[in-house]
Amino acid sequence: MAITARDIIVQALRKLGIGTPGETLAADEMNACLDALNVMLKSWSGRSLLTTAQVQESFPLVGGLATYTIGPAVIAPNFITVKPITVCSGFIRDQNNTDYPIGLISREEYNSFDTKSNTGLPENLFYDPGPTQQNIQTGMINLYLTPDSTNTYTLFIVSEKPFTTFATLNTAYTFPDVYERAMIYNLAMELAPEYGKTIHPEVAASADEALDIVEAINSSNKRTIVDLGLPGTSRRTGNILTGP
Repeated sequence: MAITARDIIVQALRKLGIGTPGETLAADEMNACLDALNVMLKSWSGRSLLTTAQVQESFPLVGGLATYTIGPAVIAPNFITVKPITVCSGFIRDQNNTDYPIGLISREEYNSFDTKSNTGLPENLFYDPGPTQQNIQTGMINLYLTPDSTNTYTLFIVSEKPFTTFATLNTAYTFPDVYERAMIYNLAMELAPEYGKTIHPEVAASADEALDIVEAINSSNKRTIVDLGLPGTSRRTGNILTGP
């Protein structure tokens, strides 16, 4: 359903006994509440089961290039998109529409490769989200092997993205219905100390219950990630969408 930040804030404050129907709160007060709402939503991005979906995207690879920046267009990265929090899975598609799974590896595993310039079909991917504090959030995708220039490859990744935040008090976004209650009650929890309010046990219980419901629903919609790059694992080929 479509809901604005103003709707969420007004209802959250009423859970704390602040405001009455038809009352207009001061602009600076509403904007402070907007900041609190967006901080809360950003923190939800770190809880995988609070995001409604994992996003699949595809990017063309360049022969001879193993490292790719990923982030917003303003920095002109190799891959233009919202920087992923984490990469969950991926595969490589060649010019014959054949797909090859790619293993996700750690920084230590990537660093252990003696010669990173070896070319061929990329078999492993290390994602470096970069430092926590950046002027513009940018990540780095590192591939091994380096894509060769003989073939044409496309990288498909499934990643977790930051949770949606509200640009203004009147920006309307569409969320699944179960999110509205979670946002209202949990924002009330966030705002209570600012207003010197004691949180009613029923508000606290509803905040926890609403998050539990969201996480339970999202848990059923997410699949376990299988590392297809482990030693001894055969590389299955075929189109991921249509099968072998």
